[in-house]
Amino acid sequence: MRKRELYGTLPFEVKLIKPEPNADYSKQFQIRLIDSNTAEVNDKKIPLNAPYQTSVGQIVISRRPKWSGARNTLYNVGFHDIDDLIEDYSNRLKVEPVSKQATVLTISLEDAVPQRGKDFLNKLIEEYNNAAIEDKHIVSSNTLSFINTQLNDIKGSLGAVEKNVQSYKSQNRIANIGSQSQILLQSVGDNDAQLNKVIIQL
Repeated sequence: MRKRELYGTLPFEVKLIKPEPNADYSKQFQIRLIDSNTAEVNDKKIPLNAPYQTSVGQIVISRRPKWSGARNTLYNVGFHDIDDLIEDYSNRLKVEPVSKQATVLTISLEDAVPQRGKDFLNKLIEEYNNAAIEDKHIVSSNTLSFINTQLNDIKGSLGAVEKNVQSYKSQNRIANIGSQSQILLQSVGDNDAQLNKVIIQL
């Protein structure tokens, strides 16, 4: 008889609610459901849905809706250190480009339980997409802030230019600026626009 990993089909759920510091996660527990209110952990009967102290910390066992057929079946249950689990998945995860010029990646994961591998990859891609959306929001927000700052600066510059023109007209008693003045102002405006363009590019 060989042991096999179960994923998503256990008749009960075991949560480690309060881990012990430096716990030894290599040890496994033998757990079986006795009835709707009781389980057995390493030959000791404990109530369901209540904290129980083990060598790795406090655990809580709760039964799932479909459990009747699994009564008195013995299961080996173990826990993992989160850092070790991350390293394990990272080592088994492969990300490769389809070709040297392609922008498409192939992501694969070797796992003893195919459905668990699929769920991991789907969640990984979901988190990646969420991070990409968040990055786009940050870029959009920064771009909008930059544009508003530039508009305020240009508005202030135009106001100062207009004020200087009005002051010049008043001091020199000019009612209308001639065609040469219009050309000069247009040239100055073009130069300012080019300068602002270079500043924005920088």
